[in-house]
Amino acid sequence: MMLEIDRPNDLRHMGHNAIHSMEPSWGPPTALLRQGHWAAGLHSPIGLVQRPNLSSMPRLSSVRFVQACLTGLILLSSCNLLAAQKLKVTVPPIGKAADMPLSYFYQILELALQKTVAGHGPYEIAVYPTGMSTDRAVLELKAGQSIDVIFIVPDKRKMLELQAIPISLLNELNSFRILLIREGTQAQFDQVNTLADLRKFRVGMGGQWPGTKILRSNGFHVEAALKNESLFKMLAARRFDFIPRGIYEVQDDYVTHKDQGLAMETRLLLYYKAPFYFFVNKNRPALAARIEAGLMAAQADGSFDRLLMSFPAYKAATKVQLSSGRKILQLNEPALVD
Repeated sequence: MMLEIDRPNDLRHMGHNAIHSMEPSWGPPTALLRQGHWAAGLHSPIGLVQRPNLSSMPRLSSVRFVQACLTGLILLSSCNLLAAQKLKVTVPPIGKAADMPLSYFYQILELALQKTVAGHGPYEIAVYPTGMSTDRAVLELKAGQSIDVIFIVPDKRKMLELQAIPISLLNELNSFRILLIREGTQAQFDQVNTLADLRKFRVGMGGQWPGTKILRSNGFHVEAALKNESLFKMLAARRFDFIPRGIYEVQDDYVTHKDQGLAMETRLLLYYKAPFYFFVNKNRPALAARIEAGLMAAQADGSFDRLLMSFPAYKAATKVQLSSGRKILQLNEPALVD
């Protein structure tokens, strides 16, 4: 018997090196155990099972005996085939062990695969044991080597070279940005009412962030840092004037770096489309179809949103998105940046 639930309780505790699997659980029915239809010496939840009285059992004809044997062999072969076809999916490791918002992406993948066990069979998720950059993970996935699934913001090259599952994993949360600024500069941002006003300020962003290309294509002067952690020191040192951070990221950034004299801007929301998609290798259409089917099933039964809202950062960000009253500045968006 196989149990399927919306989201296993242990999903939220998956570590970097954890391996999860969903396999059928096999065993003799309790009713038969109680009736003594299994050989003595087998252990069951109700204890040692007694040997049946063979003289009291009906005899099988030769034809029925052969049919029963064939049926048993077919069932055994099916079970062995199912076990042999267990899907193994390797994902890249997350950056920090305590980074729960990032672990959401692994948990939504687990949920999608769980939703499709009945139609596609068991699976196993493994986390690649050593760290790698996003660019390295993309190369590994494209080559079909050590990585099977990644989660990234799409661009033209990735959409051409990889197979996207075009369901936004954070809904629209990754499309809204709050500005992280220096203490004492809020009055300058109070004068901003248009994108032209905001372009007067210098922007700091990560070198691999998709938004870096988007802001540059909109005429912003962007200083790119090789390491994300360097950005906060550079902002404090006046190398630029603000860092646009996701509405689910900015609060944690502020708490972590406020001792450097940083603050959250209070009036503005910057908007540009930046969905997170799952990607697989171009030669894995069956895997892409399974993940997409699982995500759609989770959206339909509500477990997708329940998982997303179980993370405090995403729940708080949704509240900001819906009710903040901030002025939204929307960037001009190319279909997909290069």
